Amino acid sequence: MVSEIIKIAILDDHQIIIDGLKLLLESYNKGKVIFDSTRGSDFISKLKNAPEQPDIVLTIGDEWMVNYIADPTRCRVRDRFLWVAYTPIDGHA
Repeated sequence: MVSEIIKIAILDDHQIIIDGLKLLLESYNKGKVIFDSTRGSDFISKLKNAPEQPDIVLTIGDEWMVNYIADPTRCRVRDRFLWVAYTPIDGHA
Protein backbone atom coordinates (compact mmCIF):
# COMPACT_ATOMS: atom_id res chain seq x y z
CA MET A 1 0.00 0.00 0.00
CA VAL A 2 1.41 3.35 -1.06
CA SER A 3 0.74 6.28 1.25
CA GLU A 4 0.83 9.84 0.03
CA ILE A 5 3.26 12.21 1.72
CA ILE A 6 1.53 15.33 3.05
CA LYS A 7 3.25 18.54 1.97
CA ILE A 8 3.51 20.98 4.86
CA ALA A 9 4.50 24.63 5.19
CA ILE A 10 5.24 26.04 8.64
CA LEU A 11 4.85 29.65 9.70
CA ASP A 12 6.03 30.59 13.17
CA ASP A 13 7.95 33.51 14.59
CA HIS A 14 10.45 31.26 16.42
CA GLN A 15 12.92 29.26 14.32
CA ILE A 16 13.51 26.80 17.15
CA ILE A 17 9.80 25.85 17.07
CA ILE A 18 9.95 25.37 13.30
CA ASP A 19 13.04 23.17 13.59
CA GLY A 20 11.44 21.01 16.27
CA LEU A 21 8.22 20.62 14.29
CA LYS A 22 10.17 19.61 11.19
CA LEU A 23 11.95 16.86 13.09
CA LEU A 24 8.73 15.63 14.65
CA LEU A 25 6.62 15.71 11.49
CA GLU A 26 9.22 14.14 9.24
CA SER A 27 9.98 11.39 11.75
CA TYR A 28 6.55 9.91 11.07
CA ASN A 29 7.35 9.55 7.34
CA LYS A 30 3.89 10.89 6.49
CA GLY A 31 4.74 14.53 6.01
CA LYS A 32 7.39 16.61 4.29
CA VAL A 33 8.06 20.24 5.19
CA ILE A 34 8.49 21.91 1.83
CA PHE A 35 9.22 25.37 3.24
CA ASP A 36 8.98 27.44 6.39
CA SER A 37 9.21 31.03 7.48
CA THR A 38 9.35 33.22 10.57
CA ARG A 39 7.70 36.22 8.86
CA GLY A 40 4.32 36.52 7.16
CA SER A 41 5.56 38.50 4.15
CA ASP A 42 8.40 36.04 3.56
CA PHE A 43 5.95 33.15 3.89
CA ILE A 44 3.67 34.63 1.23
CA SER A 45 6.62 35.15 -1.12
CA LYS A 46 7.73 31.55 -0.65
CA LEU A 47 4.17 30.33 -1.16
CA LYS A 48 3.83 32.24 -4.43
CA ASN A 49 7.18 31.01 -5.77
CA ALA A 50 7.32 27.45 -4.45
CA PRO A 51 7.70 24.69 -7.06
CA GLU A 52 5.14 22.65 -5.12
CA GLN A 53 2.30 23.93 -2.96
CA PRO A 54 1.59 22.72 0.58
CA ASP A 55 -1.43 20.65 1.49
CA ILE A 56 -1.33 22.06 5.01
CA VAL A 57 -0.08 25.32 6.47
CA LEU A 58 0.82 24.90 10.12
CA THR A 59 1.17 27.90 12.39
CA ILE A 60 1.80 27.77 16.10
CA GLY A 61 1.28 30.33 18.82
CA ASP A 62 0.39 33.70 17.35
CA GLU A 63 -3.17 34.10 16.14
CA TRP A 64 -2.26 36.96 13.76
CA MET A 65 -0.43 34.47 11.55
CA VAL A 66 -3.44 32.30 10.88
CA ASN A 67 -5.66 35.35 10.45
CA TYR A 68 -3.21 36.75 7.92
CA ILE A 69 -2.80 33.65 5.78
CA ALA A 70 -6.45 32.55 5.98
CA ASP A 71 -7.89 35.93 4.98
CA PRO A 72 -8.17 36.06 1.18
CA THR A 73 -8.38 39.87 1.19
CA ARG A 74 -5.03 40.26 2.99
CA CYS A 75 -2.60 37.74 1.55
CA ARG A 76 -4.51 36.61 -1.56
CA VAL A 77 -3.02 33.12 -1.57
CA ARG A 78 -5.54 31.15 0.49
CA ASP A 79 -6.60 29.11 -2.55
CA ARG A 80 -3.09 27.60 -2.84
CA PHE A 81 -3.44 25.14 0.05
CA LEU A 82 -6.15 22.93 1.55
CA TRP A 83 -5.91 23.49 5.28
CA VAL A 84 -4.68 25.93 7.90
CA ALA A 85 -3.82 24.35 11.24
CA TYR A 86 -3.50 26.75 14.15
CA THR A 87 -2.41 25.52 17.53
CA PRO A 88 -2.34 28.09 20.33
CA ILE A 89 0.50 27.36 22.73
CA ASP A 90 1.24 30.85 23.99
CA GLY A 91 -1.85 31.42 26.11
CA HIS A 92 -3.24 34.25 23.95
CA ALA A 93 -5.98 32.32 22.17
